[in-house]
Amino acid sequence: MGLKISVIVPIPPELKEPTNISILNKIKNKGIEVIIVTGRNPSKQRNIAVTKASGDILYFIDEDSIPRMENLDLIRDEFEKNNVDILGGPSVLPEKGPTIEEVYYHILSMPLIVGGISSRYTEIGKRRRSGEGELILCNMAVRKQFFQDLNGFPEDLYPNEENAFLVMAKRKKANIIYNPVFTVEKAMKLKINEFIKLIFKYGKGRGNQTRRYPSTVNIIKLLTVFFLPLIIFSIIYDPAEYIFDAYLIYDIILAFLLSNWTFYTFFHYLLLIPLTHSTYGIGIVVGLFSGSKSQKAGNMEVTILK
Repeated sequence: MGLKISVIVPIPPELKEPTNISILNKIKNKGIEVIIVTGRNPSKQRNIAVTKASGDILYFIDEDSIPRMENLDLIRDEFEKNNVDILGGPSVLPEKGPTIEEVYYHILSMPLIVGGISSRYTEIGKRRRSGEGELILCNMAVRKQFFQDLNGFPEDLYPNEENAFLVMAKRKKANIIYNPVFTVEKAMKLKINEFIKLIFKYGKGRGNQTRRYPSTVNIIKLLTVFFLPLIIFSIIYDPAEYIFDAYLIYDIILAFLLSNWTFYTFFHYLLLIPLTHSTYGIGIVVGLFSGSKSQKAGNMEVTILK
């Protein structure tokens, strides 16, 4: 008998059921255990779900992630044949979506804008050994015993709980694999201000991770802290104005290349690329010094689809 899989989905209390309940029912009908946990601390919700899980492999997705059904076979192959401890792949844009959603995804999936984390949002390269820079928690499978050996996700950290977990996993010599065909579709139905808030939240999560778990720090990902001060310095200090000029040229060229000759999208790229860099850096600073408390879970309810 092959390895058993448990699919784990955290949802907030205001939702009666996950947005992706249709695909979850299809997974359930294949004999796969699906565990839905209601609460306000996704890290703790996932940890609680693991204590209820009967599977050998834990497949973590979000309530709006739409995994390919082939992912289940891929999980079995990777964990049974290749001795994988953790498997991840990108969260990609659904085939049909509004133009602004494409803008968001193109920004997050462009290495020249966000660096290595672009692999989280588009299929890049071949199957390979990887780490926290490329895996995303809305589409990640973990061997249950290994997860428990590391005491699960840090419950005082959200977002970025998977980043801290993956750094610690790599130090334990975990076999962490990024497979570009292991995908989920995930809509990003956000207004522009909501997208900026999301980027700020990601930056704040990185700052919180750095403050609470300094041993998991990635110095390169902290460099965006200097983006806004550097741009301001280059504007007010004439000898350094070439820095602002160079960035402006970079911004215009990328916006032009990504916009596909459309003025509407060109304007959005021109605005959102620098906002992404500056807002993420501001979020890191806030996370480093905010001293925020861990998110309370509230009343949690576990539902196992049968």
